[in-house]
Amino acid sequence: MSDISASSSRTVRLNVGGQRFETTVQTLRRLPDTMLGRMFSDDWRPPGDADTFIDRDGRLFHHILNFLRDDHTAALPEDADQLRQLLREAEYYQLCELSEWCRMRLALPMRPIKNGEVVRWRPDSVDTYWRTFALSLIQDGVELGFLFDRVGRKYNDKQTVATCIGCLTRFGLDTITVFDFKIRFEEWEPLKHHMQHMRGIVVELVGQTCCVVQWGNGKRLHIPCTALVPAD
Repeated sequence: MSDISASSSRTVRLNVGGQRFETTVQTLRRLPDTMLGRMFSDDWRPPGDADTFIDRDGRLFHHILNFLRDDHTAALPEDADQLRQLLREAEYYQLCELSEWCRMRLALPMRPIKNGEVVRWRPDSVDTYWRTFALSLIQDGVELGFLFDRVGRKYNDKQTVATCIGCLTRFGLDTITVFDFKIRFEEWEPLKHHMQHMRGIVVELVGQTCCVVQWGNGKRLHIPCTALVPAD
């Protein structure tokens, strides 16, 4: 075997942001005009017994390696937030095809939430919904913790209702509560961290926009589907 072939087939140990990976020089050199291709060019020498360190988030690096190994047959994340993170990583590593692939995938509709599916809060929705989620936790029996136009609207002159502005479902006062006391939201801020780790089951789909989720803490809520993603 020639020196070049031996060098290309050499195993490389990588430490990417604290997570370790093992691959070959040939894989990393597959696209020579990229950051990794230049980093592991013919001039590269292994650092003895140490791992080669790359100061990036390692949680999505397996997608980078799979793209270098399998090109367009590699699977992309289903979650839009992970896709956006992968796009940033692909741009850093100068993987133009993978970057474009991520942009095209983000331009398509995400897979819809399904009835019976285990879901979690979309990371970028926590800041939007944590206060109204706190309200729903304070009052037992409240199923609509989120989007409604106004309380006090008369429907058929018999019932005071509100309407979800997502799916236009009408709710009576058995599911909506008007709070006549001031809530100290600063005492509830740890809820934002907890929401990032919650899991729930979709027990009902409501129109094309909303669903009802039974959370692990027993809370049942009517929620816009855009606030959720399938759990990992």
